[in-house]
Amino acid sequence: MCYEIWQASQQDKKEEAPAEYPLHKEMQLFYEHLESALRKTRFIIPQHEGKVMKKLIRYFNRSRPEQIELNMLRGILRSVDETAARAEQTLPTDNTPAESSHQQNNQDNGAKS
Repeated sequence: MCYEIWQASQQDKKEEAPAEYPLHKEMQLFYEHLESALRKTRFIIPQHEGKVMKKLIRYFNRSRPEQIELNMLRGILRSVDETAARAEQTLPTDNTPAESSHQQNNQDNGAKS
């Protein structure tokens, strides 16, 4: 009876399909998408880029995500993109209060002339 249980457990192992890994091109597209999302959320800013992307690329290369895992990560990035886009729509214009008052003063001075 133990032998039959062991046999059944061995068959389950044989039926598992090997993991599928993304192609190099798919990983490159993921890295581009990741960098874009990180810039949109201002995690990476041009003045202080540092080595963030290099380190993240090394991290993901070491972890070697399977295709399903990469798809999940891309889904997360898509969600970040959508949230960032909605946030940009609800934000007021880029004018800070100081800029707005300066523009208002300039308009008032022009009207007095």
